[in-house]
Amino acid sequence: MGFDIKTDKPKTASDLLNEALKPVNDLIRPSGDKTSPQRLVEGWRDAIKQYDEYSMRRYLMEQFQNQKLPEREANVRADFVSDN
Repeated sequence: MGFDIKTDKPKTASDLLNEALKPVNDLIRPSGDKTSPQRLVEGWRDAIKQYDEYSMRRYLMEQFQNQKLPEREANVRADFVSDN
């Protein structure tokens, strides 16, 4: 009938947060890495070095804006994730 119906299921705050934290998680535990204790320490060092000055809200806003979301939607998502 020509209706534009989205089939994506709505994302929970947990889904949004997991997506936003992927770059940090990839620094700590790269895909395919057996994650030795030494590698975990190095990964945490790298994550802290890169993101230490960020507040959670700033980090979320940048991640959502990197997804090419309009600023208003990025703000709503950051608020939603922060409040849940």
